Amino acid sequence: MPIQAVLFDFDGTLADTLPLSFTAFRTVFKQYENREVTNEELVAMFGPTEEEIIEVNFTDKAAAPQAVQDYFSIYEAGHNGESVRNSEINGLLQLLKDRGIRMAVITGKAAGLRTYGVRWLSTFQSQRYDVEPDGVFNSVAEFVELLDKDRL
Repeated sequence: MPIQAVLFDFDGTLADTLPLSFTAFRTVFKQYENREVTNEELVAMFGPTEEEIIEVNFTDKAAAPQAVQDYFSIYEAGHNGESVRNSEINGLLQLLKDRGIRMAVITGKAAGLRTYGVRWLSTFQSQRYDVEPDGVFNSVAEFVELLDKDRL
């Protein structure tokens, strides 16, 4: 059976976003908590969403909502840089497009950050989609349903 569709994780697969995430976290921790955090400390916080990392680890809970928004702004703005792009991945996506293979992004990112991955991948295909990050299994099930209905 030929390949009909390919699912990709965005962060760390389609784009090298870990350094960008570190920069965004370090910036908001410094600005709102006057706290220097290392990459190792940030990795130890990973697991929850970006929002939860900030909310749980901030002592100034009132500052957390604005810090979350600033994190998202820094993170999204950083995607315009070349550091997150990968010419080999771009070549693969172009090859899949040329062969008519449909593609989707599955990510655990918050809606605002997920939208960037969808926009980025949509440059390689004409149809847009948005798969909710309610866990990989739910996302895959939704994608398969769209594929079965030929809506993707």
